[in-house]
Amino acid sequence: MADGRKRSDLRPGLKVQIVLKQDQRSGKLTSGVIQEILTPSANHPHGIKVRLSDGQVGRVKQILLGALCLALVSLSGTSATSAPRDYPDLRQVTFNQVKPNQTLSIELKPNEHSLLFYAHAQNKNENMTLLEIVGPDGEVLHSYDPQADTLEGDYLQEAIANTGELSFYLPLTPEHALEPGKYSVKVKTDSGKTLKDAGAILRTGSLQGRQALDMTFWILSKNKAIQAPANYQKYVSDVRKQINQIIQPHGLQMGKIQIKVGTPAMIQTYSKLQPNDDDKIESDICQDLAKRTDGYRQLNVALLDEIMRSPSEIKADAGENVGFALGMPGLLPLPHSRWSCVVLAYDPEDEHQGGTLWHESSHLMGVVHTTEENGEGFDPLADTPECPAAKFDKDKDGLVDSEECAGRDAANYMFWEGNGKAMTTQQAWVLKRHPLFYPVQGAKSP
Repeated sequence: MADGRKRSDLRPGLKVQIVLKQDQRSGKLTSGVIQEILTPSANHPHGIKVRLSDGQVGRVKQILLGALCLALVSLSGTSATSAPRDYPDLRQVTFNQVKPNQTLSIELKPNEHSLLFYAHAQNKNENMTLLEIVGPDGEVLHSYDPQADTLEGDYLQEAIANTGELSFYLPLTPEHALEPGKYSVKVKTDSGKTLKDAGAILRTGSLQGRQALDMTFWILSKNKAIQAPANYQKYVSDVRKQINQIIQPHGLQMGKIQIKVGTPAMIQTYSKLQPNDDDKIESDICQDLAKRTDGYRQLNVALLDEIMRSPSEIKADAGENVGFALGMPGLLPLPHSRWSCVVLAYDPEDEHQGGTLWHESSHLMGVVHTTEENGEGFDPLADTPECPAAKFDKDKDGLVDSEECAGRDAANYMFWEGNGKAMTTQQAWVLKRHPLFYPVQGAKSP
């Protein structure tokens, strides 16, 4: 937990814990909001003296932010060693040494709402393909023939393939709410070798009341300013407010937030990443973060210096990349999960960083663009407007922008340009069932 020995880390308005003069022997802490900084020097070994908004005076021992406790953690040589924590509203099913073309059966119990499936190949560069999902009563939810490149079933909009790790999330629309019963899944690898493992995380329990999501911000930027507690607290506070503006009207909210500073080696390796022409970032960053994460029910967000343009984007002189979801959908940060985080190019001057982060986070949880940039692809949700190019691409440049779609879905946070703030009821319906969200105790729906 960040302490209060540096004056530069403090500012009026911050929530802190201080030791009053009469409590110095016992060490009792008093919480409050800084009204005035009293110590004139840059540092003090026992904490900077401040006056709180209620008039009490004492030396700062811990820096807080509202209901958040932000930890500035040095990660030198550390990793999570404990087993994944158990969560009462999640059930995890695992399979080991899955044989080629083996059908995996997952029983969805009554009152279980969603299914996040994953599988790992023996080699991280192994190509994997989802061949089939069959639901209760033999209903084909998804079937893909790689040879003919044909798709059957409407539960997933496209073929699911990846390298090293494959995942899918259901349901993606209220129309396809999951029924109790047996679900069968079949995955193949190009080599036909045995899978390293496979499994599923199922969300159960009541969805009534508010649902929250926790985040861990990993500072992997060389920008020293973001490592100062006063700066990262303001940044996180702004991001939290921006996201809550989008999701709170729908009974969702940001939960606990942590901030961790990467080791010099991590920062050197990950401060700049580049997607390839398949719109994918080939990196071990998510796996590295997952190994250092204690508890898998949180969203890992890496703050970088730059997400470089892909070779094709450079050739086309396309705009900069601000955020990126490594996994669409991705996995929770289980040990060794590779596609399970979001990366964001840190920019304290960008007033829409929170919106960008939530746009990419929603991709990780399975929500897609309301309208793709070419105006030819749309999400499966019934309550999100569409902006087809045939009607709205007025300048015939091959894409539909926010001006052309102003009367349609440009205001939605999942429009492809990603500057909107509106969320629909069905988008929230999908998200609140995701295992990253959890019920807020004692909270009621709006």
